Amino acid sequence: MNKVIKMVDRIFTQDPEWQEAREKQWKPIEKDLKTDFSKKDLEPIKFYFMTGLLPEGKALSDGALLHYFPLKTPEGWDFVLENLASSSDFLKDAITANFHDLTDYGFSEEELLSHWDYFLGDSFKPQYKPRVPVDGHTNIRIGLSAVECFNHISATVWAFLTGGVGDEKTIVIQKTDYFYSLWPEIKNEDFESDDDYSIESNCIFIINSYFKQIVDFSPRVEFDDPNQTRPKFLKMMEEKLDELYPQLCPKLQALWDETKAKKAALAK
Repeated sequence: MNKVIKMVDRIFTQDPEWQEAREKQWKPIEKDLKTDFSKKDLEPIKFYFMTGLLPEGKALSDGALLHYFPLKTPEGWDFVLENLASSSDFLKDAITANFHDLTDYGFSEEELLSHWDYFLGDSFKPQYKPRVPVDGHTNIRIGLSAVECFNHISATVWAFLTGGVGDEKTIVIQKTDYFYSLWPEIKNEDFESDDDYSIESNCIFIINSYFKQIVDFSPRVEFDDPNQTRPKFLKMMEEKLDELYPQLCPKLQALWDETKAKKAALAK
């Protein structure tokens, strides 16, 4: 059965000023894609990036259809999910992509924030339910693991804290409510994994790393931070963990108590 394509207003793609700005956005994307795609392969990607239309007989991955679509709004993403996506298999990757860097797809800061809110909201939820049918299916549910999300988001937070990557405008750093909503989801059993390479073990390793920085802030590399954004972030982490303390699992509470004791002893 052929899919009935609903329309979305793309008249803005014909505006010369928008086209000029979009061409500038395309240049760094094209440079990155050239390492994996031929000039011929890039043509339909650019055409879709500029128009939201696919040339006859051409196809893109569902992730590319979502992230390169020119209308980066909930209306635009609804359109892609309902009318262009071939399945829901890509959705988990699309959700967790928010924890990393989508600027490579030409997103502005405002669009990044909107994309985050569209998929994740302000706090962790164990299931994502699309607002619209995906490939005709209305009962799609995408399960999310708090530990996995914690690991994803921490990759960006850790690079920010100790590597000087990004600043206070980094989307993950702006979305701290979501970050802290994950901490009460960490369970005692996550501390008990026998596999050093499991996502649970990695999560606890990251938590220990955060706590070491709270005791004694020691960035991995030298970088300029005139506004002391990182120390302020760690101070906020202290305050939030104190606030969340009753909701933390006993093993995490014990680790936090130990961390605070170490910091107090160092301050004497």
